[in-house]
Amino acid sequence: MIPTIRVSPQEGLFFPPPLDRQIDSVLAICNTSSLSQAITYKIKTTAPSNYVVKPRMGILHHGQEQQIRVTMRPQPKNVDIEAMKKHRFQIEYREVSGQELLHNSNNPEALWNDGVPVIEIHKMKLQCNFSNPTEIQIHDHYVRPPSPQEDYTKEIQQLRTQTAEYRNDLEILKRKLENERAEWQIEKNNFLAERDRLRRELFHTQEDLSKTRHQLEQYNLADSSLSQSTQEQDHHNNDSLNKKPKDDAKVVSNSKKDIKVDKKKKSGRCCCCCTFRCFFILALIAALIVVSYIYVPELLDTYHDQLPPWVHEARHTVSSHFIIVKHEVSRTLEPYLVEFVKFIEPWKVYAIEEYKKLTASS
Repeated sequence: MIPTIRVSPQEGLFFPPPLDRQIDSVLAICNTSSLSQAITYKIKTTAPSNYVVKPRMGILHHGQEQQIRVTMRPQPKNVDIEAMKKHRFQIEYREVSGQELLHNSNNPEALWNDGVPVIEIHKMKLQCNFSNPTEIQIHDHYVRPPSPQEDYTKEIQQLRTQTAEYRNDLEILKRKLENERAEWQIEKNNFLAERDRLRRELFHTQEDLSKTRHQLEQYNLADSSLSQSTQEQDHHNNDSLNKKPKDDAKVVSNSKKDIKVDKKKKSGRCCCCCTFRCFFILALIAALIVVSYIYVPELLDTYHDQLPPWVHEARHTVSSHFIIVKHEVSRTLEPYLVEFVKFIEPWKVYAIEEYKKLTASS
């Protein structure tokens, strides 16, 4: 911000005749800059041999005023008044930072060293008036210089104008604050409504999650019961397979000894029933696997948007582990399956022959 000063009198310095005596003129400089600005000033003249300025330079804080005495030395009686009217005074001033004030508060001359940028220096010129201060010639008219009371009146008017401007600014700020407050209240209401909506959605989501968990628990329970029944059936089949060779051996020995036809029918029917039972259990297991592969993913894909994220994570985890387990089981059971096929092949042929004999006899 550019610093500003007020000089009084604004018309310049007055040195009324006669000029053959020492004449004093008082110049007042006031710092009218903002609250945080301090300035330093320096006064120059085009005729330093004719005038003495005290103090020639100084420091002014905001609102501070300095009275400067300018003394004109006695001039000869035949002095050229027109030449003296060309004398000028110049006030140079600039803003002073807090760091400069801290180090040079009592030495204003140090603030005007050669390192000061020219762009920071502001200037004001004053003329010299060698006439009665009650009349000043301005543009070929004689007017009376303003009195201190008029200066104070002007200053009061300026202060009133500034006060009115400040009041207008305050009203504008109040209206702006009210508008911002209303907008903030609207945003607050929207936020509360959004919060209530999210809470309701969270409640419904938790209900859906609890239902899904209950369904999954039922599914796991059914799966565990099915697995248990399958294991029991497999165990029963294994027991029947272990007992079957003895029975079959008896059948073979009895057939060689020409036992009765009803015993042959009974043993043949038993073998066929066991074989068909094994195939039925294997088909049931395969059907369950197919259903698990086909319909369960379709159900998960159908209700994809309604299921919570942890269900999808569990699905991916189970799928990855199932693939690994499937690979390991197939790799482990492959030799046993081959041996089982080799073992069951003669019994299969035997069962078919027996079935044919029973059919032919019946």
